[in-house]
Amino acid sequence: MAYGLEVSPREHVLQLLRASELESLPAPRVFVALRPWHGSVSAKDWMDSVRQSLTDLLLSTGGSVVFVAFDQAADTEGGDDRDVARAIAVRLPHRERVRVIDVRLTASEMAGTLALADVVVAMRRHAAIFAALSGIPVIGLAYDDKVRYALEELGQSRYCLPLDVTHQKMTSTVRLEIGRAHV
Repeated sequence: MAYGLEVSPREHVLQLLRASELESLPAPRVFVALRPWHGSVSAKDWMDSVRQSLTDLLLSTGGSVVFVAFDQAADTEGGDDRDVARAIAVRLPHRERVRVIDVRLTASEMAGTLALADVVVAMRRHAAIFAALSGIPVIGLAYDDKVRYALEELGQSRYCLPLDVTHQKMTSTVRLEIGRAHV
């Protein structure tokens, strides 16, 4: 237990998410926690970069992509995390290897879910922290300083990318982390 959070056991999380068939997905499993964001970088641009990177990874690794929605409040300005995930997921190839987790989870269950990943790409600060709690390599997409600060605190600042990162840089960083995860 770290940060006062107990990570839910693998068996409990897999039971909660059984409809997603996470165990059947091929490795590497890249879990992605995005959020709506309309700041200095246009949403279309950063979402397209994420989509292109995930497309490259799906085509080149044979792995899978799992979107995890932290904020599921329908009244959130600009939609919620599920809207962003779905907008990208429907445009990815090999949809049989893509999932959008659409289940409300407690913080412990969310941490347990991220522990199933080989690598986590996180726009959400808590996704970065939860992944790190389980020793899962994390790449931060810094839409805000709090994401950068979290990665610095975790000793992972070199894996924190600006939101306007090119898809090539994002892809190469995720590949580097996949390699680190399997060492």
